Amino acid sequence: MKKYLPIIVALSVPLVFIVGVVIYVSIFAPSISLNHDFIMTSARFDKTVFVVDNKLQIEEDNFEDHLRIDRAEDIEFWKYNAEEDTFKKITFEEVKKLNLHPGEESPDGVVLEHYYSSSDIAYLFGARSQEGYYIHGEDKGRKRLNIDEQYLQIVGWIIN
Repeated sequence: MKKYLPIIVALSVPLVFIVGVVIYVSIFAPSISLNHDFIMTSARFDKTVFVVDNKLQIEEDNFEDHLRIDRAEDIEFWKYNAEEDTFKKITFEEVKKLNLHPGEESPDGVVLEHYYSSSDIAYLFGARSQEGYYIHGEDKGRKRLNIDEQYLQIVGWIIN
């Protein structure tokens, strides 16, 4: 038994370390939660869709040929439901009724950002793409949201 002791120690120390790290991360790592739903639209409307005085504003004078729309009702909007982690299309009329807080930062300090992954070598080793929409806050960690659409911009955070 004594002659196998160094092998047992050499194999068990990394295992104990890995288990310790997993326990630490699951218990003590900072977590982040989202308390506000938000509205997004296509990034091609960046000069067209605004929030002024907590209400949606459409600058129809900025409609250009490349937008391929004639009226504000043709703009597509999506609502992210924070509680259910769902993302669905909603109508222009529904968005007009909402009170919105403008910007990428929510009223409680959570920031929404789109992260672009550029590491192609990782795919060779079976890594999953990290590209997507994330929320993060100061000393609160980071969380990926269940949003499959790309090239979107935030319109505003829904406030009561």
